[in-house]
Amino acid sequence: MKNSTKNIIRKRKFEDTSVINSVEHILVQKRKFVFKMPTPKTEIILLVSGGLDSIITWGFLLKEYKLKVYPLFLNKGEKRANKEEQSVDFFSNYYSKRYPKLFIKPYKQTIFLPQKEIISKLKTPFDNLSLYSKSITNNFDPSTTSNIFLGSPGIVPLYALLFARYLELTTNTKIRTIFSSAMMGDGTVCPSQTITSLRVINLAMCTFTGDYLYQFTSPSIEPYLQNFFEKKDLIRYGAKVNIPMEYTWSCYRGLKQQCGTCLACSARKFEFQKAGIQDKTVYKKDYKSIMKNKLKRIVTLSRKFLSV
Repeated sequence: MKNSTKNIIRKRKFEDTSVINSVEHILVQKRKFVFKMPTPKTEIILLVSGGLDSIITWGFLLKEYKLKVYPLFLNKGEKRANKEEQSVDFFSNYYSKRYPKLFIKPYKQTIFLPQKEIISKLKTPFDNLSLYSKSITNNFDPSTTSNIFLGSPGIVPLYALLFARYLELTTNTKIRTIFSSAMMGDGTVCPSQTITSLRVINLAMCTFTGDYLYQFTSPSIEPYLQNFFEKKDLIRYGAKVNIPMEYTWSCYRGLKQQCGTCLACSARKFEFQKAGIQDKTVYKKDYKSIMKNKLKRIVTLSRKFLSV
């Protein structure tokens, strides 16, 4: 790993370079490398949620690396689960037409994470938290994320590992690379989304299966790819390749439109502003305005028709 890369990692609050070095030393001993990007047309698994990060990453892996992506959607029992699934379905249709030779239909599984018996007893701030300041960090305690999720994002990759084993047993498809869509910013508020955690999870996958060819990382923050993408970078990429990002879903509420005020919506708006890209998402307030204008036009046209 380059010294410049190490310096970037050291500056991140939840990273532990001693752990990273230890894990990477073991991986090199066992398989002679830390990470290798699979060659074009190789099958890989990508965890998709229907949000900006995973949907754009899906397209990024198809277009830039020519990989055969097996998208895995996990319905975690959240209020927004149906909306997330609708987003995955939309982009399944979109990518099937854009990359027909590489496209693989998403697999869907239902889980409850954190378990519903646990999360029902916790007071989550997400449903009622509205952010109006330009600075997200001034309104939100970073420790809240790790407290609410209880590290569950670190458990999700193991479902992808089970999926890899399932594919091998049922279709003889051998997949040894699993991707998440963690961004650089994610690891500053959620310890389970750091490079440190990705490395530890990768080692766990190898020890659980006895197979040290398993790779788990995020293409957006993998040190050996030198990407280091923030969400704004991914948004710029999405705009550049004409991905219709307005059809992704971020909102914590399962409403007809994204509310525009919860933590996820506020962060979404903020990142589009930072990227300098127009946010075409129709939020609840915008939808009401659009419908009101449509109604006015209908009334106006009706009056003109009746006056003839």
